[in-house]
Order: sequence, then C-alpha cells, then structure tokens
Amino acid sequence: MKANLWKRVYLGGGGPNSTWQQQIAIPLLKASRVQYFDPTGDPYEARRRVEQKQALEDSKVLLFCLEATTRGMEDMLAIAYYLARGRNVFYFFETIPTGGIVDGHPICEEERKALNSARERLFYLMAEEKHSNARIFGRIEDACRAVLAHLGK
Repeated sequence: MKANLWKRVYLGGGGPNSTWQQQIAIPLLKASRVQYFDPTGDPYEARRRVEQKQALEDSKVLLFCLEATTRGMEDMLAIAYYLARGRNVFYFFETIPTGGIVDGHPICEEERKALNSARERLFYLMAEEKHSNARIFGRIEDACRAVLAHLGK
C-alpha cells in the first residue's frame, strides 16, 4: 500500500478559515488523479495526529501554504524539519497586513512583525541554501501546478 501513497501530496498550512485546499489544490489534484492528504480538521484529536504524521512521512510532496489569516508556527517548524531531511517541500506564504486578523482574532503589530519575519526567514533559508528539494512560489495556483509537473502529471 505504501507504493500507492508515495504519489500522495500532503496539503499543509492553513487554519480554521483556510480555503486554499478545497478551492484550489484539491480540484487540481483530483482532476489529475493524484492522491492527497488534507490535514484540516481538529489538529488535537489523537487519531488525526497519527494520520497526519503518517501522511507527512509517506507523501512524495509536502505542499505548504501559509495564508495571511493563520499563524502557521507549527507548519513553519514542519517545513524546516522536512526540508532538512531532504524531502520535497513546495512553499507559498502571504505576509500578514497591518491590522490583520489571524485565526479569527486581531493581532498586535509586534506579533504581526514577528510572524512575517519568521515566514520571510524560512523563505530565505530555502532560497539561500539552494536546497534542490525546495520550491518557493508567489501564488498557490503556481505551486499546485508545479506539484503536478513534479509528479509527472
């Protein structure tokens, strides 16, 4: 069964209000008959955490999208971890604007700057280190299309 999962794409990133998986990634992946794992749901449910961990290990491509409406701290840690392990990581992020609403709540300017700094540092880590397994995109649609091309679809 693992051979089938090796074509799977892990759809990481996003919070409770995230829509990129359902509106952009999943329709493209389904149309190309590519398996995927969408980790949205209750991230603290024990069974879901086990499934998520297994999907991270089994998926050929890890696609992360950090929207401006989510903190994404756990996702940024996962990106750095799997990048260091040589995994195929495709990454798109949005900066959080002044007065931004994150995870449904307004955030202060200090937190906004800290979150944007962490996102940008991860971007530069991926770009400067020239990891051949890292791909960075300016639009989530471009990242999804690149995933399909990487999988030969």
